[in-house]
Amino acid sequence: MSSRDKYLAIGLIVLIFLGIGVFLLSDDSYVSIYVNGTDTLVKSFSINVFNNNSAMNQEIFQFIKVDVNDVNSNVDTIRSNITEIAHSYGYKDVTVKIESQFGENQLPMMTSVVGRSMLPKIHDGEKIIVLKTKDINVGDVVVAKDDEFGLLIKRVGEIKGNNVFLISDNVKETRMENGVLTTFVGVRKWTHLSNIVGIAKIYNVQIN
Repeated sequence: MSSRDKYLAIGLIVLIFLGIGVFLLSDDSYVSIYVNGTDTLVKSFSINVFNNNSAMNQEIFQFIKVDVNDVNSNVDTIRSNITEIAHSYGYKDVTVKIESQFGENQLPMMTSVVGRSMLPKIHDGEKIIVLKTKDINVGDVVVAKDDEFGLLIKRVGEIKGNNVFLISDNVKETRMENGVLTTFVGVRKWTHLSNIVGIAKIYNVQIN
């Protein structure tokens, strides 16, 4: 082998090792999230052998199991926050995929019912899974943010533009309270579409 061929061979070997080094030190990461309202699964994939994906996955898991049940979170905010977590572990190009039992980019949350206004369909203390969406129709049972009550779980009675009329299934109920016969009237009120958290999809959720 001539000196020229030797130099070419050495140069080729150096390029190969440089390529392998760049490959192994890649700052790309793919994060897959699966949530169903009660459980969370986090998986991540990257070629970089020096980054601590186990610690990153655990941090993402701790974040998402809380944030998914925040009434103000959505797919975009969760994806942005997960991307920031991945950035803190040295990844620059981050792809985040979010899936649930309702499909890709469909975010569920769990909440508990307070009160008897949705009897007989939903009972006081019952846990339900809500699909976060503002794409609602008359007749849907929805969760809505409310300044007076915190969270309302009501049926959509009417929609006018961006205004939604919420009604109770249990319109009026008379029962004994502290020895006094008392009549309770279910909430009926208008709210803005922006206050809608989502649609109730799964009822009587049991937590093991």
